[in-house]
Amino acid sequence: MTTNIAVVGLGLMGRRMLSALARQEELVCRWVWDRDAECTGEVAAEFGLPAAESWQAILADGSVRAVYIATPPASHGEYARAALAAGKPVFVEKPLTVDLTDGEDLVRAAEDSALPVVVNFPFATLPGLARIRRELADGTAGAILRADIQLHFSQWPRTWHHAGAWLNGPKEGGFLREVFSHFAYLTHTLLGPLRLQNGTVERPAGETERWAMARYLAGGVPVFLSGGAGGAAPDFNRWTLYCENRCYRVEDWSKVQVSTTEGWQDLPPDAGESHGLEMQLVEWSKALRGESHALATALDGAQVMRAVEALLNI
Repeated sequence: MTTNIAVVGLGLMGRRMLSALARQEELVCRWVWDRDAECTGEVAAEFGLPAAESWQAILADGSVRAVYIATPPASHGEYARAALAAGKPVFVEKPLTVDLTDGEDLVRAAEDSALPVVVNFPFATLPGLARIRRELADGTAGAILRADIQLHFSQWPRTWHHAGAWLNGPKEGGFLREVFSHFAYLTHTLLGPLRLQNGTVERPAGETERWAMARYLAGGVPVFLSGGAGGAAPDFNRWTLYCENRCYRVEDWSKVQVSTTEGWQDLPPDAGESHGLEMQLVEWSKALRGESHALATALDGAQVMRAVEALLNI
């Protein structure tokens, strides 16, 4: 049985989602739409999909069961609440929103509607995550000592960021919202919500941050962040969890390793685990069927947003 959805927001992530949808059969894109009419037409032609005349037309279409939202972050709350009011579950890109009150309103709307609202943090389906969680719980890893998050970007926005205007603006953009949020979610899902203890951010007036350093606590565990943009070195991201008996490392989005004092080795995933948007869609399908799923909830997204915005507003 197939489920009709609409894809709203046709920038980089919207197009990636359309490509992933084309590689599976359960979720069918009924409409594409972007507030830029020219973009809507181009993407509809590129993917051979029908273009909606308006956002209101999508809301009014009873055949559309759910909506994927990949618009700029400041508009996520508005679109998501409208979809929920129309009885349509939502899969929204991260960050949930960029305004704390807006995010809290969306969490309440999700709770009141009793419809699934999930957030696209791909680490939710990271191969190896289940094993890390299991080894933390059963004592194999030993006492959890600290987590480190390291980020570097040779420039921001990056060269492949086509929607550079908002990505380089202080209202919605910057690497803390766009990238740190992923690793904040990874930490959150393993250790608990992050609470900022102290930090510093360099952000020129009217621009996004150039560098940031911070100390958080997550479930009583210290979490250290160091990130910056600028400098002639390759981009990289690395998350490391230091435990008494074992340590775990995630870098470059999908490389998962475990170590003892003898060195690092790749961490084999559990049977059936795979990574990427296709797995996110498998889990979204479960959510739409009312089944247990692995995706981040609206509450998860709001807690991650609080951790990020707390540092940006320090």
